[in-house]
Amino acid sequence: MATTPEASGLEKYRGRYGRAVTPMRPAGAVEIEGRRVDALSEGLMIEAGAYVKCVDVRAGHIVVRKVDTPKDLDDLSTDDFNLT
Repeated sequence: MATTPEASGLEKYRGRYGRAVTPMRPAGAVEIEGRRVDALSEGLMIEAGAYVKCVDVRAGHIVVRKVDTPKDLDDLSTDDFNLT
C-alpha cells in the first residue's frame, strides 16, 4: 500500500504517549511531543486531558487509545518519548 507524505511524517508518533487536547468524538486533537496533531480514537469517546497512546496511523491521522493516567511520569518508559 502506498504511503502519503503526511502519513509517513506521522509514523514517528506510533507507540508514543500524549494527552487529548480536545474531546475525541472520535475525532479531535492530541498533543504528543509538544505538537498538536489531528487524531482519531478507536471509536470510543475520550475526554480532553486524558492520556493517550498512538496505536496506528491511517488516512493522514494518528489513531489513539486511552491509557490509564500514570501515577508519576517516571512510570512511563523513556523509550516512549523522543528525547532528541
